[in-house]
Amino acid sequence: MLKFLRRRLLQLAPVLLGVSILVFFGMHLIPGDVAQLLLGDKGTDADLQRIRHQLGLDRPVYIQYVRFLGGILQGDFGVSIRTRQPVIWE
Repeated sequence: MLKFLRRRLLQLAPVLLGVSILVFFGMHLIPGDVAQLLLGDKGTDADLQRIRHQLGLDRPVYIQYVRFLGGILQGDFGVSIRTRQPVIWE
């Protein structure tokens, strides 16, 4: 029984990694820009760059993924754009 449980836990790691990759890159495939959504039509280019920097969207995608994965491993699922509250509490 212990051998079975250990094998299942070892199989879980690549599945979770695969799911995290699909979720992260799937979000990047959705059309639109989060920073532009936050600003609406009123924002200037300087405001847009500032928000992209605050959200880390100005970094390379692989850096964004590593930060995303690190946050998940620490229990930090981010902050909701709509409510500005931690996602874990929604």
